[in-house]
Parts: sequence; structure tokens; C-alpha cells
Amino acid sequence: PMNSPPVVPLLVLLIASTVAAELVGPIRDAIVIQTSPRKVTWDSSDPNFVANLIRGKEPVILVGPDLPNKSWKAMAWSPTNLNSDTILGVKKYHKRKLTIGCCKLEPVPVNEFFNVVSSSKASGQYVYLNAPVSMLGQKLSQEVGDLFVPATEPVRVGVWMGSAGSTAPLHHDPFDNFFVQIHGRKQFVLFHPFESTRLYLYPKTGPRNRQSQIDIDQPWSDEILTQFPELPKARGISFEVGPGDVLYLPPFWFHQVESLDDSISLNVWYKSSAVEKMDEAWDQGLPLLDHWTTPQLLVALKEMLLRFVLATIAPKLDLNTGDRTDAFAFLSDLTRSRFFPVFGPAVGKVDHLKGIDTSEDPHLLVHLREQSELDANRFIPASELEQVSPDQLREICSKQNSLALFTSSIDLEKRFNEAASSIASHFVPAPDELMWIHLEDFIEDFVGQALGDEFVYTFLQNCVIAAEGTQLKDELRPQIKRDYPLNLSILI
Repeated sequence: PMNSPPVVPLLVLLIASTVAAELVGPIRDAIVIQTSPRKVTWDSSDPNFVANLIRGKEPVILVGPDLPNKSWKAMAWSPTNLNSDTILGVKKYHKRKLTIGCCKLEPVPVNEFFNVVSSSKASGQYVYLNAPVSMLGQKLSQEVGDLFVPATEPVRVGVWMGSAGSTAPLHHDPFDNFFVQIHGRKQFVLFHPFESTRLYLYPKTGPRNRQSQIDIDQPWSDEILTQFPELPKARGISFEVGPGDVLYLPPFWFHQVESLDDSISLNVWYKSSAVEKMDEAWDQGLPLLDHWTTPQLLVALKEMLLRFVLATIAPKLDLNTGDRTDAFAFLSDLTRSRFFPVFGPAVGKVDHLKGIDTSEDPHLLVHLREQSELDANRFIPASELEQVSPDQLREICSKQNSLALFTSSIDLEKRFNEAASSIASHFVPAPDELMWIHLEDFIEDFVGQALGDEFVYTFLQNCVIAAEGTQLKDELRPQIKRDYPLNLSILI
């Protein structure tokens, strides 16, 4: 069962026992080992090959003469033969790691990109381009041939070009990812999705969502150990890919990607059917009524949230379905991991733009536009929530019989339980590797839709957890299973 103590390989025990005494130098030196995913030969004669690959939820290096990319003319791309004068937006910045808010886009013709790379090195600048392949122009985009999943429309076929040293920081994506290295080398660092609470994701409701708060190339310090106490327990792997290599990366695997040379890569993202199934939970809608007062809406949101969280995690972890303590503990773990290191104690609305340099970053502008659209559909206006102090919020939500705020004409228990069961039914069947992060994301969005993103933290901490929240016990966390592939057993 998921809550049984895992059998830990001897190698892991030996490493873990020495971590506390060796937390010096870069963080990655203590939590990342050099080893490559196993190689799998692409079998075009097997109609179930891709389905079985995706079902395995394991990163692998794909090899073999039948790989679809073997016939791409794009495999011959280099810095000297990108013959397109199409102008695209590129990023130029002085720090190795590309972060949200780092910089605005500057127009550069595709065939001049690597000239800009060369000229920027003297000033210590890194240059980076990420765009759909279709934006390279008709000629170049036609040099990408048959893709990896037949008869399935990809979410995106992307091109990634960057100068040596440019790095995409540790993050995850919710897609099945087929990554093709064309020119130069890249170094990947991977962590299993179950490491999410040890890698301290930024809140889903902020513009840095899907990114870890951890810079694994920073040195250890007392401040880092205080701020991220679970970090030393994380385990990841690191390996290089070179020209012609193809990596399959399942959804929600954390990855940092560094260009070791001036580099060209392509990747193909496909929607995960399991993730799509979980997204259907939004069809349920929020069981809230417009005529309810602000205290009623807050209590209803709390009760609904606790019910659907418990209905989701109980079957996964063999818990007592009537014990709300486990739901409180799960939500407490979420706030401790995602919110507290960024914002400290929850004292009111938060500023998700904290620490972001500029509002000219296109990714940030997209987030702000989406936030503006969501703000128009809140159940409680921001102006009203700003008048509710954290103490008042705790008082409203901590009453022994908080449902007494409602008239008896509404069968609230039935209404909330039916909605909770319906939402949970979309998550419970999902593979564990895909469900946990997506569930936490859904919780943030669930509250954010009702109250606004800037009030998610104060609501979770002061209304839901309050005095009842406790640190989630290790045995209640999802555990990486014993039968994980041998060459990645260090992650167990």
C-alpha cells in the first residue's frame, strides 16, 4: 500500500546518512547523481509501442533506425544554415538562468540569431529563443516531418535555440514531451514528480507557476536549510544529450536544462489523456450561490474544499474517509511548501509579482491578462475580502458548527458531498505520478476562482487550516514505488 514504509536501497541509505555532514558547495552536488535514463528502441512495427511508452511514465532515451525524426531534414540544422529571414522575438539577459520577468523580447531574424549569440558573448549576455516551429517560416517548418504519436495533434512543436550556458531553471510541464537535440549538447537534471514538496514549487496562482523555488546551482547556506527544510531529502539525476538524441519525458517530471554549447533543439508536446480527464473536474463548477453572504461563501468554500480533498486522497492513501485531519494535513503541507517560503506568514492578500523585475516579459503579460479575466468572475469582490482581517477570517471559519450560518432550507451536506465526490472521481483514477501535483494546482485554482489569486494563501492558512493544520506525516505522502526502474533506483 502507498502508506507502507518503502524498502530503501542501500545506496540511498548511505547517501542520505552523509548528506547532513556534507551540505557544502552547490546544492546539486548533494541531491543529484550522474546517471542516464535507460535506452529504449523505437518499434514502429508495434501499434501499441507509444501507448506503452507513455503508460510507463518513465523518462527514457529513444534509439533505433525507425525513430520518426531520423527522416527530418531539420536534423541537419546548424548555426550556419538556418536560411530564414523571418523575424522572431529573442531574449537577451546577463544571468545564466532564464526566469519569468527577466527581459522583454527583441526582434531578430532567424538567420541572424547565432550572429547575435556571438556578438553578445563579449558583453556577458546570454541569448535565448523559444517559439513554435511554424514561426520559423514555411521552408524551415516543412523540414520537420512525421511526428511521434500518429494521428494525434500535438499541443505544440517547438524550437529552442540558445547560447552556451543559457539555462531553463527547474520546472515541470503537464505534457508528454518528446525532446530532440539537433545541434550542440545540453545537460538535463530530472526529479520525480513525487519530489514536489521537497522542491518547493511556486504557487500555481502566480506567474512563476510550474517552477521550483530552488536554484540547485546555488551553494548551501543556513538560510536555504531554514527556508527549505525538506530539500536535502530530494534526489535527482543528471545526464547529457547530444546531436541526434531523443528524450521522452513524462508529464510533471521536474527538469532543468542547460545548453553546454550553442544549441538547437526541437520538442513535441502532446496532451496527456490522464491530465485531460482531471481537467474535466472543472465541468462540475463551484457549488456556491450568488445570494450567500461573504461569511457564508467563505464557510461553504472551506467545507467544499475539505470534502473533495479527503474524497480524493483517502482512496490513494488508504485513509479513513471520515477523518478530516488528513485533509487539513494535506492542505497544510501545500501551504508550507508553496506559499510560506515566498510570502512568510499569511497576513492578508499577497503580491505574486514579488521579486519579478519587469512587466514587459510576454509570459508575465499573458498571466496578467488571464488574471484580469478571472477577476471579473469572483464570487467575493476583492474590496470586500480586503476588509476581512486574518483574525476575522479564522473566527468566521473556526466555529464548531459553521454550517449554522445557513438556513435549513438548503441541504448543504448533500450538496457539498455530491459535488466533492464528482470532483474526486476525475482525480482518483489518475496515475499517482500525475495526480498529486495536478491536485494541488486544482486546489489553488478552485479557491482562486472564488476569491482571486491574491487571497488563496490567506484563505487556506487562516480559514481552512487555522489551528487544526499539522505537518503532513511522511507516511501520508505519496511514496515512490519499490519496482521503479533499476537505473533510476536512486530516486526511491
